Amino acid sequence: MKKQPRTNCTTPGRTQKGDRPKEIICCAGGKSAGHILPCLTLAKQANPRHLLFFSSNSSLDMKILQNHELVTQHIPLPLAGIAYKHPLGMAKLLWAFCVAGYHLLKHRPSQLITTGGLSAVPACCAAFVLRIPIVLHELNATPGKASRFLAPLATRITVCFPETGKKFPQHKTCVGSYPLQFDPTSIKHGHTRQALELPTDATILCIIGGSQGSQFINATIRSLFENNEILARRMHVIHQTGADSADDQRAWYAQRGISHTVFSYTDRLHSYLAAANLIICRSGAGSLFECAALGTPFITIPLENVGAGHQVENAYAMSRMHPMRCRVLRQQQLLDTPSLLANVMREMLPTRAETTATSQQGLKQVS
Repeated sequence: MKKQPRTNCTTPGRTQKGDRPKEIICCAGGKSAGHILPCLTLAKQANPRHLLFFSSNSSLDMKILQNHELVTQHIPLPLAGIAYKHPLGMAKLLWAFCVAGYHLLKHRPSQLITTGGLSAVPACCAAFVLRIPIVLHELNATPGKASRFLAPLATRITVCFPETGKKFPQHKTCVGSYPLQFDPTSIKHGHTRQALELPTDATILCIIGGSQGSQFINATIRSLFENNEILARRMHVIHQTGADSADDQRAWYAQRGISHTVFSYTDRLHSYLAAANLIICRSGAGSLFECAALGTPFITIPLENVGAGHQVENAYAMSRMHPMRCRVLRQQQLLDTPSLLANVMREMLPTRAETTATSQQGLKQVS
């Protein structure tokens, strides 16, 4: 009988009560906040005295990691815009391997934590050669090419979706939790709405388009409210629009008298999610696990471009884990049946009486 992944997996690198902080650990990942931020959370849980972080040299990686309070030394590898099958790309990977090897040999970290991605490959290969333990944390339902390549080199593999464990060597794979950046048990509904200056008695819809997927979401929401004015009038809309659309979307809501909070970016996103009665989001692993942890019903619309095919698998895997709270709607479904989103929202949204009762209970807990 084939072994199943263990389910009693401690978060990689987590320091147990009474343990001394580890002297030096290393993280590797980049070219996406979805790789970098979970790595930072895992590093914080490990409680090292010094943290080395290998990433690409892309502008996003530099913005997140330069001067970050947890990172003792940020080592950007020359991997931005790399085509790894091209001879020049292979040369860059080899050079990145040598740079990573130099720093690993110099500092000798106790372990290397990675969430995968091409940026992690040179550092992990160097760590393997130097016999430094590698902890691979696979966040998505379907492992990417880099994670599949790194699996034989890893000392330990942690997966977030139970079914993902079947795609890795069973003897070193276990099911763990997604490295959330917040503690969902510390968030109170009523207090969150007050702190964010949101209506305490309104039905709140939170829309998270992400960066790549915001354009379709924004257009879908406009169509939704143009054809369902009664639905629009009963709620307050929190909308993360993407980088260049906030002013335009804010003006659109104002012209139609729709109560709204619109932004392109916020470091308090989890608080806005906690304040919502219903969430509409893409299907990145981070978004899905944040919604699930908060206990809020959510509709997820997976991005289906070439670079984000994993989102479809993430969405359906999450819906199997939380069938009562997670609904998957595909982009083509929404284009073919314009009324579908409104119908699903009506099924999942609480009644006005339920919204008022929940708000009053939250305010009593605060007081």
